[in-house]
Amino acid sequence: MRADQSKKWVYGATTSFLLILFFAGVAKAQVQSKNNTEVEAGMNYRHLTNSFPAWTGAYLRLIAKAGDRDTWYFEGLRQREFNDTGTYFSAADSHTINDQWYWFTAVGGSSGGFYFPAVRVDSQLNKKWLAKRNIVTSVGAGYFKAKDAHRDSSMSLGATYYFEAPWIVQGGVRWNRSMPGAVISRSQFIALSYGREAQRLIVIRGETGREAYQALAPGAVLVDFPSHAVSLSLKQWIGEAWGFNTGVEYYTSHVYQRTGASFGIFKSFSRQ
Repeated sequence: MRADQSKKWVYGATTSFLLILFFAGVAKAQVQSKNNTEVEAGMNYRHLTNSFPAWTGAYLRLIAKAGDRDTWYFEGLRQREFNDTGTYFSAADSHTINDQWYWFTAVGGSSGGFYFPAVRVDSQLNKKWLAKRNIVTSVGAGYFKAKDAHRDSSMSLGATYYFEAPWIVQGGVRWNRSMPGAVISRSQFIALSYGREAQRLIVIRGETGREAYQALAPGAVLVDFPSHAVSLSLKQWIGEAWGFNTGVEYYTSHVYQRTGASFGIFKSFSRQ
């Protein structure tokens, strides 16, 4: 019965997503924009199988360009998962070093929610290649301190190719080491994007591999297990300065399957 309900939920969410995509094509958005700040608010819902309760949440995001070299990202996420509620805050900066190199660093922490990290830090160095700078390679590292005894460290490698047409393909590999136990895991992803900024952006992403650690409840964790995920997202501009973000996702492991959807409204403006 639960499997049938899950399939019906996925079908309904996907159908709604495609209808939104169709009708969004009627609206015309401006191609160019001088706005340097964007605010977005939204919510999410995820259905889990195997008698796990649904996940719900709401978020607030801010993107702000600071001069020609830095773009700041701030997010607050209020989430309820596994019958526990918590709030996660993060801040990140994308810094342009020169016309070939740029750096991305993010830090985050939380209050409540045993599943949220107490501290998380991620950093990535990126390099643009070729005369058109249409190939970007990246190397990254991360640290995750859970609210129990677990500590994760990770490293990643990735590459992105920008086609002449509005297509972008991206792939990457991530290695994770979880302590205690020195559990090593690896996952890989590939993503395909279509669209243009200030018009419409569509992204489909698939990921497969193993996870070193996942908390299901205080004192109850999964260690070294396979999982797979796929997602489809749309960012649609309705006018020059506003629009919506929506997406659907599916995740599966040997413990549960998860289907979800999110929706948010964004507004951009120019700071003087």
